Amino acid sequence: MGMILVLLNRAELALADCGRIDGVNVRDKNDAQASYVATIERRIRWADRAMNTRNVGQLVTWTVVLFAGAGVALSQVIEGAPEITAAVLGFVVVVGQGLDRLLGRRADGAASMDMMRRELTKARRMYVAEAGPYATDDRFDVFVTNCEAILDRYDAESVDQLSNDGRLDR
Repeated sequence: MGMILVLLNRAELALADCGRIDGVNVRDKNDAQASYVATIERRIRWADRAMNTRNVGQLVTWTVVLFAGAGVALSQVIEGAPEITAAVLGFVVVVGQGLDRLLGRRADGAASMDMMRRELTKARRMYVAEAGPYATDDRFDVFVTNCEAILDRYDAESVDQLSNDGRLDR
C-alpha cells in the first residue's frame, strides 16, 4: 500500500500547482483514488484471511474425521474397548462432516473466492506498475472498471451458489 500512496502522492504534488482540474479539487480526487485502492487492498487481505481460515478449518476438521474414522475400526478390533467407543467416534465423524457442510466449506465457493483474490491482486500489481491496460492516462478509471467487474462476477457467483444450495431465499 505504501508504494501506491507514494505514487498517488507524487501525482498529487505534480498536480497541486494546477489547483483544480475539470472543476475537481485535485487533492479530493487523489484522496478518493487512494481510498478506492485501499478498499481493494482490504478486499484482497480479507480474501487471503478467509482462504487461510478455510484451509486451516478444513485441515483440522478432516484430520479429526480421519482419526475418528480410523478409531471406529480400531475400537472393533481391540479387545476390551468399551462398546460405546465406536458410537462416539462415529458421532464425531458425522458431526465433522456436518460442520464442514454447514459452514459452507466447499470447493466451488473457495475456488470462486480464490479467483477473485487472484484477479484483484493482478489488477493491483498492474495498476501500480502502470502496465498493460493501466499504461494510459485514464489508468485509474480502467482500474476501477476492471475491479468492479471482478467484484460483480464474484458477487453473482456467490449468490448463485447460495441459491443453488438452498441457503438463500429469493
